[in-house]
Amino acid sequence: MNEERTDLSEYLPEYFRQYKDFVQIMETESEELDRIRGIHRKVTDNQFVSSSSEEGIIRYEKMLGIIPKGNETWEERRFRLLTRWNTTVPYNYRYLLRQLDMLCGSSGYRADMDFEHQVLKIKVELVSKSMVDSVISMLNAILPCNILYSVELLYNQHKTLSGFTHGDLKDYTHRELREEVLSNV
Repeated sequence: MNEERTDLSEYLPEYFRQYKDFVQIMETESEELDRIRGIHRKVTDNQFVSSSSEEGIIRYEKMLGIIPKGNETWEERRFRLLTRWNTTVPYNYRYLLRQLDMLCGSSGYRADMDFEHQVLKIKVELVSKSMVDSVISMLNAILPCNILYSVELLYNQHKTLSGFTHGDLKDYTHRELREEVLSNV
């Protein structure tokens, strides 16, 4: 980083520059100002994981409860911090819906939140059937403990099956008609 040296003696009127005492005071004050600027820069850099010094990385690790491995470089530790920090999220309904959109697609689920009773019901479409475990894992990670939730499959409904004839559906069991994606019909 380009260290800028401050010279406060430039601000002395010409008349005072002839006195060594004033020049010495300005040199001392210039050094002190440079030291303060360095501390300020360090504090500013340590506000963000990506620009933190070693001291800042250690502080963030303590905050997040991360125990560094003995052979990790500072950059590896910074990367692990960034990964953990970016998964720390505010617990709000919009964020939850964005996460569900990413996992299941915007039309691949239904989420109903009863805010008064703090109960969340999520129904995942059959196309996303394999994602149920991922949805549950994500909910365990981001939902506050006071919210009860359930995750179910969004079953085929009559309107989904009404376009098929009995002959088309005769090879399927009742369970398959209800719970499976009917892509072969």
